Amino acid sequence: PAPNPAPSAKEKARAARKESDDADDKTRVGVDPLSVDQLVALKIAGVTPEVVERISAMGYEPTVNTLVGFQHAGVTPDYVKSMTDRFGRSIPAEQLVAMKHMGVTPEWLGQMAALGFGKEDSDDLLAAKAMDINAAWLNELKAAGFGNLTLDEAVQLRAMSVDATFLRELDAAGVKPATVDELVRLRAGGVDADFIRRMQKPRK
Repeated sequence: PAPNPAPSAKEKARAARKESDDADDKTRVGVDPLSVDQLVALKIAGVTPEVVERISAMGYEPTVNTLVGFQHAGVTPDYVKSMTDRFGRSIPAEQLVAMKHMGVTPEWLGQMAALGFGKEDSDDLLAAKAMDINAAWLNELKAAGFGNLTLDEAVQLRAMSVDATFLRELDAAGVKPATVDELVRLRAGGVDADFIRRMQKPRK
């Protein structure tokens, strides 16, 4: 049989990064030996023995990834408590860091809960925040005739840049989509009010 080709430099670099990431996920500061790269990452992130103690007191393993991630994102005990209280469970460290970076705050979660999105999973809410879904946009859609959306539907519409203006323009052109699917198909197909009017104009 032909010998397996030697891995390329890019593949080697990718494998090395994965190995490094895996090590950072498992290496506990104050317990396990630290590599040079890990020491540099901890120093740059401003990790101190006090930080290690504080994050451990929050209930998280003081791994290199968690310590560095919490420090760069600015995760505090108050933030951890507010998210834990909101979801009724401990949020995984990696997800907590992503939520903090995305700007998921107790205030934003309160706005979403007031609009009926109070029981969604943190993954779904993180996806919504990543799409910049907010109370103003949702209320505008509702006023234009598209209320009672699920969070998945809201994310879908936001991803397609559907807004209240688009809905009003369709309505003025005589088209009222009955479902989110119809609305998405119109948007994806490039159908706008001008196209609708031209297609409905009587032929001479």
